[in-house]
Amino acid sequence: MNQAHRGLQRIVGIGLNGDIEQIVAEPMSHCLAMAAGAANLAVVVCSPVAGPEIFIADKQGRSLTQVSDFNAWRKDRPELRCLERWFRVADGNGGFEDGQGWVLSAPGEGPRPLLLDMHGGPHSIASFEFERLIHWPVLAEKGWAILALNAVGSNSYGLEFAHRLCGHWGELDYPQWEEVRRKLRVEGIASDVAACFGHSYGGFLSAWALGHDAGLSCGVVSGGV
Repeated sequence: MNQAHRGLQRIVGIGLNGDIEQIVAEPMSHCLAMAAGAANLAVVVCSPVAGPEIFIADKQGRSLTQVSDFNAWRKDRPELRCLERWFRVADGNGGFEDGQGWVLSAPGEGPRPLLLDMHGGPHSIASFEFERLIHWPVLAEKGWAILALNAVGSNSYGLEFAHRLCGHWGELDYPQWEEVRRKLRVEGIASDVAACFGHSYGGFLSAWALGHDAGLSCGVVSGGV
């Protein structure tokens, strides 16, 4: 089955005793779907810089081999760079915690305008599904950087991390976005120009951000809940 684990989706097997065994997990990638045959598994894998492709592995997840080439056209497009980052941020209770995120851009030095791309849920994670982030390569090629952050409330980091946001939408998670944005400015990755985007819960958080953060230049609110 498919399981979200520390910001990424992997394929796991669950024993009758409840033990979880990792079968397929790719770095910086989501395993979006799986089908099992008599001897092999077919898995759909995608990443922030590569569209979905089909891979075949044995039932133990060994010998993972790509068998499709749906995205050959992207080889003629400008290269993109995506870095996994962990940021030290305030937890909203007087302490600190590490938040996971991804920073996407074209190669080269900053600072760049920054898009805060907010996932739905809120008990979900930043998606790597191409149809949900088709704007990422377009903006990156125009000189933007994109931040996808799994702030407090996201799943795959334990129940306490996810449930702490209940009753505090915008109050606990958006300050973490602000803090990471400040860090990226200090590092010279982000400029003073920033915008936000989100769908579903991300639409709510985008609206919250626009109403509370005068430092945002603009934003998109899509299907806010």
